[in-house]
Amino acid sequence: MIYSKDEMIKNIKTKCSEDILKSTRLVLESITLVRAISPISDKLRQQAIDKVKPTYYGYTDSGIPVPGIVELTSTRITKWEHVSFANADEKKEIFSYYDKLMKKAGYGDKPGVCYRLQCESILLAAEGVLIHELEAITGIKSSRLILREHREKYLDIFLKTIVTINPEYFDSLKTKTLTAS
Repeated sequence: MIYSKDEMIKNIKTKCSEDILKSTRLVLESITLVRAISPISDKLRQQAIDKVKPTYYGYTDSGIPVPGIVELTSTRITKWEHVSFANADEKKEIFSYYDKLMKKAGYGDKPGVCYRLQCESILLAAEGVLIHELEAITGIKSSRLILREHREKYLDIFLKTIVTINPEYFDSLKTKTLTAS
């Protein structure tokens, strides 16, 4: 188990495999992709909400009231994170319109498949592989990084450290990452 940044640096220098470098590169490229698509996606999501003007529907599809949401029934939804609380027809219309906007913007070519979610899924999978590979260096198992904030902090520390130690391997990514931030 690593307890200090110095120990991590020492272990990275002595135990870092080509697989870890490749996984690190994939994580960095995935972060860049997610950062690049997010502002575009956010804008188009808001356009879809503004067009459809969904309202909260405080019941499940089978008619069971949803505590905390049923009180909001018929109130307008303004946040994408809350679109799942709209009725089925409004959800379908929002997702369809958002899909159309994304295609028009040049993202995604499969109907019903969200390009942003694909990018985020690739990032999550790449992070999982990297965390698994890092067990040999850090002694930290992925099961100890269940909370998103812990996982992000762990990866942030590792990524900053490895890019500093092996700059030549990651130089080609600097421009991409800085541009997408």
